[in-house]
Amino acid sequence: MAKTPFQYQCWDLPSKQPPVASRLYSLKPEGIGTPFVESLTGYISRLAEAHSVTTGTLVLRELLPKVRRTRGAFAGQLPPAARQPWIFLGAHIINGLCECPREWVKVVQNLTGHSDLQLLTALPWAGLLDQVGMLRTNLAWCPSCFEDQLTSGSVIHEQLLWTIKAVLVCPRHSRPLDELCPHCGRWLYPFSGNSRPGYCSRCRKWLGKQINANEVCMVEQGLAGRVWTAQAVAEMIAANVHFPNSQSLRANLRTCAVRCAHRSRRALKAVTGCDIQEWTAGNNAPRMESLLKLCRALNLSPARQFTEAIPFADQMWDFGEERIRREAPKPQGRLAPEARTIAEALERELKSDLPMSAEQIAEQFGYRSDARLRQLQPDLCARLTQKRRAPSAKRTSADQVRRALEAGVAQNPPPSLQTVATSLGLRGCTRLYRRFPELCRALVAKNRGFTQLPPASVAKTLKKALTESPPPALDVVARRVGFRQARSLWRRFPDLMQALKSRGIEARGSNNTNPVSPKPSSRVPPQAEALFRAALLEEPAPPLRLVVSRIPKHHNTSLRQAFPELWKLIRVRYQQQKKAALSERRRLLFQTVQEIVSELSSRGIRPTQTLVRLTVRQRSEDSLLSLDMIGEAIREAITAIST
Repeated sequence: MAKTPFQYQCWDLPSKQPPVASRLYSLKPEGIGTPFVESLTGYISRLAEAHSVTTGTLVLRELLPKVRRTRGAFAGQLPPAARQPWIFLGAHIINGLCECPREWVKVVQNLTGHSDLQLLTALPWAGLLDQVGMLRTNLAWCPSCFEDQLTSGSVIHEQLLWTIKAVLVCPRHSRPLDELCPHCGRWLYPFSGNSRPGYCSRCRKWLGKQINANEVCMVEQGLAGRVWTAQAVAEMIAANVHFPNSQSLRANLRTCAVRCAHRSRRALKAVTGCDIQEWTAGNNAPRMESLLKLCRALNLSPARQFTEAIPFADQMWDFGEERIRREAPKPQGRLAPEARTIAEALERELKSDLPMSAEQIAEQFGYRSDARLRQLQPDLCARLTQKRRAPSAKRTSADQVRRALEAGVAQNPPPSLQTVATSLGLRGCTRLYRRFPELCRALVAKNRGFTQLPPASVAKTLKKALTESPPPALDVVARRVGFRQARSLWRRFPDLMQALKSRGIEARGSNNTNPVSPKPSSRVPPQAEALFRAALLEEPAPPLRLVVSRIPKHHNTSLRQAFPELWKLIRVRYQQQKKAALSERRRLLFQTVQEIVSELSSRGIRPTQTLVRLTVRQRSEDSLLSLDMIGEAIREAITAIST
């Protein structure tokens, strides 16, 4: 008997492909989807630490040779093999939102196998925000965050939030970010060949420290606005996983203009200080600080502006609408003159033989048209119009017009026809031509003939002016030959005009025989020299502009030419005094900073730059508080204490 074959159960086992091996460790990014996601530069530093090499070695040997150039004539090409350590000088842009960080993200993703590394940069905001002034050019960090990471045993990493220039405090600990190493007192690059998260890239020491109660009390004053800014940026970073888009931002800005400001661009700008017209049109992207300023003024959420289309009836707009209604300046119309004043002006013109038009009277009161005058005094305006149109007015003013034209023809040089019309209160010359065409043509012909003298006659006049003593001014000579200015003569007779100019300069210079006490010219007041010498004895030394302002009817050029030595002595004396005062202020600032550093060190508080700046401003009103000077003073104070 044949055996029946046994049938076994069939298992359906799907074939599972093994993961593709990556060239570098597939290191998991920290904090994706949270406000405290790490930065791309910090991730590269952690990647180098995982491979037991320095950041510079990893970048120069593995990453940089694969990053294509994004600008210049070599855009799209790979860099040469021999490589540049100066790449770290501008490496803060790796965390930005332009094409350069896009290339870096592509290279690091190919080497590690991760596809979400763009969330470690500001690339999700590309097209929404302007990159100008967004990123810090130096490293900033929160010592308390580093200390918490070390204590809890979590991965130590640098947050993307710290690279944003608008963020000045830590939203988690409400304390200012540090920018100077507490051990060596130096600035740190955001990305360097010795970068290691949590450690100084210069002295290699730990940057973390837990904040104490005394320091909290000193720094929590005046940080409410900075904490709001830090929290708003943190929300924006956390919302990057929801794919922000520019259409939602522009739509929400338009809703803000309609809902809060009722389409009043002026009211919105007066309250928030931001003009959103270019943003809503899509011509320009807003900067980070400007958008935060708008959202803080109207109590809006920047994260919602990016990720969703906020309905018109949403309650988020209520606060902004109420504030704009309360604080926006009310539109004020033009303050019209009193009706009685306008009536007096109209009646005065009605009594004139050649009255002005209502439009000309309106211009005198600051109006663009006569509509307001006709609204306040309709009867007087109608009478004025009727009088200007009546033939009797023309016959009455004919003698005045004829006398003005005849006087113009008799003058040498004659005025232009438009000048005569303006003196009669007319805008144009049409009425003059209509009444007295012969006189008008005669005036125009004489004016044209007077300004078009033969070149020989003009040259003869210029040569005669060269023999005069003292030589006349160039404009005076131009008026002799029928020109208002000497510009036309320069084009036609450059040699003669240059000779006249040189002779005038020589004549003015010959009057100054003594450089210290010259003979005063007619343009210099007689008391000018006494005031200049008295200023040399004043304490403190006055500035030159103050001394010159004491001389009535003066001209700076004439004073400088008349008293060159006194002018120089007053200026040098004031500059020396200003330099000495600046040195004294600098010495007092260094002394104050050293006292503050010693006091904080004796109390067990680390003298950070932000803490020292806040304390200095509480003790002194001096505005000479630059970051470099305070940093240098802190380093000197730390050195003095350690020795």
